[in-house]
Amino acid sequence: MWNCALKGLIQVVGLDTSIQWETNKAGLKSKGTISFVDASSGKPVTYNLNMEEPPLFRYAIRGTGTTCWSAFDEKGGRVTIKDSWRADGRTPERVYLQMAKDLEGVATEVLAYADNLAQTKSYRPEECHFADRFFNRTLARVVIRSLGPPVTDFTSQKQAIAAVGDSIRGHRDLFNIGILHREITPGNIRLVQGSGPGKLSAVLFNLDMAIGNEEDKPHLSPEGRTGDQLFLSISIINQSIKSQARAAQDYLDDLEAFFYVL
Repeated sequence: MWNCALKGLIQVVGLDTSIQWETNKAGLKSKGTISFVDASSGKPVTYNLNMEEPPLFRYAIRGTGTTCWSAFDEKGGRVTIKDSWRADGRTPERVYLQMAKDLEGVATEVLAYADNLAQTKSYRPEECHFADRFFNRTLARVVIRSLGPPVTDFTSQKQAIAAVGDSIRGHRDLFNIGILHREITPGNIRLVQGSGPGKLSAVLFNLDMAIGNEEDKPHLSPEGRTGDQLFLSISIINQSIKSQARAAQDYLDDLEAFFYVL
């Protein structure tokens, strides 16, 4: 009974109780798990966190708050668990992953997923005087087959250039089926382990900022364009600086981002 009450209190203050830790005698985390109910099968799943690799965070004051965990499935296979907070009105990432499942140059193999794990509006007091300045976001989780390291871990100029080239082709294939990626960064270009002649050297990752390539302003996040400004196009940055009316991002903005990555 005490454990249930404590868990409820922890949830109220916003901590994710689906992530559990065990500590050693020194009080340091020695083991961790992530457990949730897979929405596609309705069955509970548990993944053991890889304690040798720290999670990757999106370092931004506002936005999707993406966190990527390295973990293992029940057979010891490596997986990547990605949590992100989706603004209301946005298409869930898993929808785009399903659309792109047959594309070779995009990481889309979803092993499990969960949606509506939490909503930001649940953590705001009803009497909040700034409610009109905030937008609700929903926590979603996807589990995909583990990826290689980001392109920044290249070991030769040839590998780096090949990775960017393959990622541009993956971006083209995404666009041809109606999806615009919108977040081209080094972390979202992942090297393929053991690639060789005639094989892909890299794949595109992370579709939580993607939109349909025919969508316009009403389909964008109500908070405007967020993300790593180092890789945003000049056009998008100018819209932010000059408070211009937001236009939908297009493939030219993403191609400019590839240039900055390279």
